[in-house]
Amino acid sequence: MNKKYSITFLSILGVLVIIMLYYITFKKETKIDEAYQVDNILLHNLDGLTINIFDSEYPFLLFFYKSSCDYCIEEAQQIVENISYFNCTQIYFISSEKHCYIKEFSDKLACNEIEFLQDKDGFLIDSFNIDISPTIIIYTRNKCIRRFSGVVPVEQLIFEVTND
Repeated sequence: MNKKYSITFLSILGVLVIIMLYYITFKKETKIDEAYQVDNILLHNLDGLTINIFDSEYPFLLFFYKSSCDYCIEEAQQIVENISYFNCTQIYFISSEKHCYIKEFSDKLACNEIEFLQDKDGFLIDSFNIDISPTIIIYTRNKCIRRFSGVVPVEQLIFEVTND
């Protein structure tokens, strides 16, 4: 009888672990509300120039990453491979890491169409409550329309930025 309970307990525990792994590993899509309407955030590009990302007439995609994150590298490569589909979208890759890590990540991807920015003080990352890497936030007409946490199929990103 004890074996029967042990097997049942282990089965339930296994299912719970699988569910937790699913939510940690795969994207969680959320609709954006007013909490993500932030203006006039100044970040620094690789040349040290100050950039206001909200000074854009075009839709833009904010890609928050860590250079050591395998999921971030995979997602970034997918975006670069499909960069032609984002021709009417400004793409910003944002990290709070040291300049040398951002530069190395940029060099690895070798894509001039993407602006790499440093959030030195983590203000934007804190404002958007970024706790999972990668996180992608899409803006259209300076209004936040989508937020994705975790890996997202690049086709879904393309759909979001082309179907406004």
